[in-house]
Amino acid sequence: MTFDPIEFLGIAASLLVLVSFLMKTQWKIRVINCFGCLLFVVYGIFLNAWSIWFLNFALIIIHIIFLSKKQKPGAPEPSVLVPTIAEVAPPKLSRNQCPSRKAEEMRLWMERLQQRALNHKKHGGENGGTQE
Repeated sequence: MTFDPIEFLGIAASLLVLVSFLMKTQWKIRVINCFGCLLFVVYGIFLNAWSIWFLNFALIIIHIIFLSKKQKPGAPEPSVLVPTIAEVAPPKLSRNQCPSRKAEEMRLWMERLQQRALNHKKHGGENGGTQE
């Protein structure tokens, strides 16, 4: 078995791309993936494989564009803006509860839901924010 440096380059690129998806933050995923794509560009050029180097070069450009976008200071990661089931589920009300207490719990739930929606828009939600 002989050592083929070009094949080693392809394996290293694959490992970097694989490791990038183990990261927790979008920034780390994109930076590590960018290095993997760069190795794939070199690998594709050595193999004269346009499909490999062109795709990975395009991915590098996409990563750089997303990494260069400035995020508002103190803005949470987009994943923080996604509500959990407990936050949006209506409160459980028993049959024995008095009607005024049911109404009050539903009113509070609606206020929390509306506040969540306002925070989502404020931090770049539905109307053209920083989310993907």
